[in-house]
Amino acid sequence: MAHRNPGAFFSLIHSQLFIHVPKPTQSFSDQNVIITGSNTGLGREAANHIVRLGASKVILGVRSVSKGEEAKKYIEENTGSKGVVEVWPLDLANYESVKVFVRRAEGLERLDVVLENAGLLTNTFSMAEGNEYVTSPSTKAPACLPLPQDKPSPLTSSPPSSSP
Repeated sequence: MAHRNPGAFFSLIHSQLFIHVPKPTQSFSDQNVIITGSNTGLGREAANHIVRLGASKVILGVRSVSKGEEAKKYIEENTGSKGVVEVWPLDLANYESVKVFVRRAEGLERLDVVLENAGLLTNTFSMAEGNEYVTSPSTKAPACLPLPQDKPSPLTSSPPSSSP
């Protein structure tokens, strides 16, 4: 039997009960946000919080549209904001679904934030379109969406140059 560290257990309990991470308060006013894997858990709560912080549009990229609609209803009831959340189908294990999603997102007037939260917890190995299901390259496809270039990058101190 492996040696267990009892200190780790108490550290976990302490962190869960006594350490509180502050919630973001920065406004998302006039911003369009895409969140993948947003029908449950952390993704849904992130969407809920971002709507509460005033986002113009929050797009839930979900594998199951019916579960996405349930999440939308939950968010609208919690925030009192109607007409902000949209549910778009996105199955990251299916390249065609990803391409359709990206084409649709390219039609947005602007896109300010992409929060890639989609994931899958499984105890079995499986394949999807020739790739390991959990680490399919399509999970990063939404990151290729164009973000606005009129604002400074978080990695630089000034906006991109407009000269060629």
